[in-house]
Amino acid sequence: MEKQKRERNANFSEEETDLLVTLIAAKKQIIECKKSDSSTWRAKEQAWKEIEKNFNRSTDWVYRDHKHLKHKYEALKRDARRKSMMYVATEYKNGDVGSKPSRPVLTPAEKKIKDFILQPEGEVVESDIISPEIELQEAPSETMTEDKIELEELQRRILTEELEQKFIQRKILEKELQHKEIIHELEKQHLLLKIELLKKALKDS
Repeated sequence: MEKQKRERNANFSEEETDLLVTLIAAKKQIIECKKSDSSTWRAKEQAWKEIEKNFNRSTDWVYRDHKHLKHKYEALKRDARRKSMMYVATEYKNGDVGSKPSRPVLTPAEKKIKDFILQPEGEVVESDIISPEIELQEAPSETMTEDKIELEELQRRILTEELEQKFIQRKILEKELQHKEIIHELEKQHLLLKIELLKKALKDS
């Protein structure tokens, strides 16, 4: 309970960052999966919740939920990409490969991220070169996926409720038909009885 009450938005320490990247590296195949279907989204969500659990179990620092951890990871990826691309751009500027430009220094956590997200020696994977405009769209895209799943779930619930209502209505109609048949049979029997009584009265007279 004490850990839950701690401030959530404090800056990450170096130890926290290293721990986070280590936990993510163990699940990188899920976290970095490029698919966007609902099963992949659920697997990623579960992986992040496990990372949250293991992270907070292993530390006595500030409590971090999985959304905060994910936000930090995205920031680390942006920094790793930016520094790697800066190095490539500086090294090959004007074709002067022989010069020794000042290489942007990667932190240990950024280096580890570069190793499993980017190619060695600072070469950026083509699919990982993301412009600022596209990068800003990543979170909304995931939100759209989540909203789509929620919408599909809502549609399924509505359809289920409609089917249940139709089933109930059908049962009510069946009961009404049965009731009408019973009333009709009673009226028929009553009419036959009246006819018999009338015949008897005529015969006696």
